[in-house]
Amino acid sequence: MTAKEFNTLLQTYKSDPISVEKLYNYYFPRISARLQEFYDVSVAEDAVNEFFIRLFVATPTYYITCPALWVYGEAEKIAAEKGVKRIPEKLSEVGRILATYKFDDLYRSIEQVDETSYAILELSYLDGFKQQKIAELMNLSYDAVRQKHSRAARKLRRLLGINTEK
Repeated sequence: MTAKEFNTLLQTYKSDPISVEKLYNYYFPRISARLQEFYDVSVAEDAVNEFFIRLFVATPTYYITCPALWVYGEAEKIAAEKGVKRIPEKLSEVGRILATYKFDDLYRSIEQVDETSYAILELSYLDGFKQQKIAELMNLSYDAVRQKHSRAARKLRRLLGINTEK
């Protein structure tokens, strides 16, 4: 979901109940699954549900540039209130990033990535799609997805100060 689609749905949910359903159905499984790397299933699911309740009670008036990361960050704050965060021995790549970096730094860094690259990173890291599938979903060539993913990941590593030299 693009930032524009997310913000439009967020602003129209009071007059269009389908907007709530679209937002919930899109983000609940993604964010819940990601939170389950660090919290019990019940805590993760409760946190995402509570996030949506809070969201619709106090809808942000500002434009959300990186919706998936913003939703994750807000739901993670709620999960931290509800349960004990655990760091598993084996983390996914995105799990390592989320466990290592402050959410604000990560959000500021990812805001500097163009919308297409952000969508590719979201589909890859949050949804677990392979680059070939992302190419099909976004109607792009495999090479374009591979290049955009590589450049965006390299830019994020640079912005976060991750040294990839050995």
